[in-house]
Amino acid sequence: MFDYAFLILLLPFLSAVVLGLFGMKMPRKVAGIIGTCMLGTLFVLSLYTAYHYFFILVSIQLWARPSM
Repeated sequence: MFDYAFLILLLPFLSAVVLGLFGMKMPRKVAGIIGTCMLGTLFVLSLYTAYHYFFILVSIQLWARPSM
């Protein structure tokens, strides 16, 4: 279910490496677009992960609970 969650940790690292190594060589606008798109992608992935963890997974666990 959370096969993509590793991207939340990997993408900031990769963007920091790319912008750190090549940020001064590329136009300022391109570096800004790369950074902004990466933050937007991380925000969406974080929201998606939180939604599935707090709402979908909890409802599955409540339905799977044995009744007494």
